[in-house]
Amino acid sequence: MINLIYLITYMLIVRRVLLAMNKKIFYAFISLILMSLINCKTYAQNTGSASIDGYAVEVYNDNIIDEEDDETSPIQDILVELLDSNDNTVASTRTDENGKYTFNNVRNGTYKIQYSWGKVDENELNNATSENGVKKIQNILKYNGQDYYIYDENQSSILENDELREDINYYFKSFSYDNTIIFTALNMQVSSDSDLKNFKQYALDLSNSTYMTGKSTQAFTIDNSSNQIEGPVLKLMQRDPYTISPSVSLLEMSITLNNGSVIDSMSTDASNPGDLVSSLDEKNTYGSNLKLKYNISFDNVSNYSSCSRLAFLLYLPNKFDYNESYGIKATGISGNNEITDLAIDNITTFNSDNIDDLDDVSDDVINYLAKNSAIYVSIDLTKQDFSLSQGESINVTLSVSSLLSKQDNLLYNGKVEIIEYENDYSRRLQYFGTDKSTTDAIAGNFNKNESDYIESNNWASIIPPTGKNKNYLMLILIFCLLGIVFLAYFRPISYLITKIRKKI
Repeated sequence: MINLIYLITYMLIVRRVLLAMNKKIFYAFISLILMSLINCKTYAQNTGSASIDGYAVEVYNDNIIDEEDDETSPIQDILVELLDSNDNTVASTRTDENGKYTFNNVRNGTYKIQYSWGKVDENELNNATSENGVKKIQNILKYNGQDYYIYDENQSSILENDELREDINYYFKSFSYDNTIIFTALNMQVSSDSDLKNFKQYALDLSNSTYMTGKSTQAFTIDNSSNQIEGPVLKLMQRDPYTISPSVSLLEMSITLNNGSVIDSMSTDASNPGDLVSSLDEKNTYGSNLKLKYNISFDNVSNYSSCSRLAFLLYLPNKFDYNESYGIKATGISGNNEITDLAIDNITTFNSDNIDDLDDVSDDVINYLAKNSAIYVSIDLTKQDFSLSQGESINVTLSVSSLLSKQDNLLYNGKVEIIEYENDYSRRLQYFGTDKSTTDAIAGNFNKNESDYIESNNWASIIPPTGKNKNYLMLILIFCLLGIVFLAYFRPISYLITKIRKKI
């Protein structure tokens, strides 16, 4: 207002001078003054001191509406951008350790908020120290859109980039030895500059392939009356876990001599498996052939998705081989209990002889196979009229055999780990239970805490495990029987002992 008074006064002063000039020059001068006034007014309207505050949080309950609720966790390092009415980026920041973001000194206008999670900046990576950089990148990678989705109780404030989501689905659809690094990224240990360099490049490549964005659909306006504006809250919820529940049990155990004579044979019920125990002496045990038959099942307990390919390892104690003479049988069981015969894509025995053929497995697996064995089985469902959908199962029975020696441990179980799979919705087997805890499922890490790893429900054993030609239980029973016979036939001695006791 003051500037306007000054300008009017100035115009009155110079009026007389300007009247002496050409009228065209006068009107041009007046036009320039009016345009200046308009520009001043526009500038004044677009200058403000308002701030915009908001949060990025992870929610665990569908009923959560308060970002400060106990059932939420703040998300750090989410990229937040302030967009103008033309969707141009005016300012950008990242959420802090409390999940909060702030834009200060925002001019008057209409804005939207855009969030990007899983997106890293190359300059940030290059300037990161080993410890801080890894922690920061780990946190960013955690929310790369693979494991989380935008949750909004009103289904209106935030939109997810569906096209990018499809790209991520494709990128993460398979899980195998070759891309194990994708699943170990959050647990990478950086101990040297070269390790950090490799980690940075991997983080950048993964980020460029998988980051997700969400943008507020409802714009908000800042005017001269605005002081502090509450921006929209980014709420991420964990996607429904993709879970295949494995189980394994021993069905049969038989021991045969080299001539084919069966020394001992036994079986158990698959629905309620009991332990299989054989009692043999050293002469019949060592040098004989042991056959074990396993039943392995995989149940899709996910809320959605189907499986197009599945492969697993059956870890076995001692040096076992797949027994081709007894074959292998795989069936698909639908939700209506309809059975479909399935073909096996590949079956291979791994031990110390061909351990190098296993790629990207953990040291635990390498050490295990030095003295033991594992049977690799893969099933390609794309070639068959069956998909492991929700509520459906795959059942596999196979037999293994081994020539027993004194070095063998005569106690047997089975351990199964899913090592490769493909599914429609790219959910990895990462989660177990219903709480917030997670465990990584990594191909070939031999970790009993994995969701894709299970030990057999029962055991098979041959006693005595020492290899001694003694059966202590039978010996004890024999001595007891001899004692009873002795007392029965030698009553005079017994009578004499009784007399002595009475005198005492």
